[in-house]
Amino acid sequence: MDIELRRLEKSMIAQSQQLTAPQRKADHPGIKDDPLLSRKIQRGNKQQTSSRRVTRSFLKNKPNNFISACRPSDSLDQPKDIPDSELPSDCVLFYIPSRSIQSDILDFPVLSGPNRYSFDLAANLLLVKMVTIIHSDIGQFVNLALTRVITEMGLAACVRFYAGATIREEGRGKEGDQGWGPFPAPQGFPDKPTVILEVGVSESHIKLQRDVEWWLHPSKGNVNTTLTIKVDRKRPHLLIDRWERIEGMIQNTQQIEISTVNGQMELTNDSLTIPFESLFLRQPTGNENDITLDGETLQELADRTWRLQGF
Repeated sequence: MDIELRRLEKSMIAQSQQLTAPQRKADHPGIKDDPLLSRKIQRGNKQQTSSRRVTRSFLKNKPNNFISACRPSDSLDQPKDIPDSELPSDCVLFYIPSRSIQSDILDFPVLSGPNRYSFDLAANLLLVKMVTIIHSDIGQFVNLALTRVITEMGLAACVRFYAGATIREEGRGKEGDQGWGPFPAPQGFPDKPTVILEVGVSESHIKLQRDVEWWLHPSKGNVNTTLTIKVDRKRPHLLIDRWERIEGMIQNTQQIEISTVNGQMELTNDSLTIPFESLFLRQPTGNENDITLDGETLQELADRTWRLQGF
């Protein structure tokens, strides 16, 4: 955790204890009045403290929160419980006043820059996601590759970039690792990304799928396409998925696995495709086509990721 985040945490803990301790029981009868709640973190499968157990229990009992502990289901509105071991890893969860989230994070971009944030103001919850070098490198590589394809179509000036931008909706919000949308936004459409990328290095598949649900939900992120890249930490393996909402259902519309077999890199699909209309909110014309990252680009992505991992 960087120095600025440590300073912020100390400040938030003090404010949380001073401003919210008296009403915690009244606001959330299921939570014990525990002054250590703000300090506890969810990290992998380490032994839980009393406060961590309380926090996890609270999240499970609040299925509509931004980080609700649920499995993706056929319905957008019906989450299911998951084991504690599958909750997010390498994240710090703060229980702090919503005014602190607003003033110290959302209105202070210099401090919030190095990390990724999700929040629920009504629940006084802030989730800080630590961004690793591998995590950052993948996001930047995909962004450059996508920009190169768009530039070849003559559309470099027609795309807007939303990397790390906070997307808010009804007191909740998230930051995507990368995001893109049309520039300017067509009349009648909000100034928000239409395509989002989420990268998972330490995050579990379940965590990435919850991110997908948030981004594709019509009353939350409301993007057209979400891309996820899951990095295997134990072996050279990448799983790339494209997710879309079709007739109200979240569907996996493309999946690519990249791995090594007998020392040779293998792909289960030779390209990753982003529908043109999903990004630009219009049909392609002239030499415009779907945005495609070819097999060579995907192999380069895998190779550099595995070298950074030391494989």
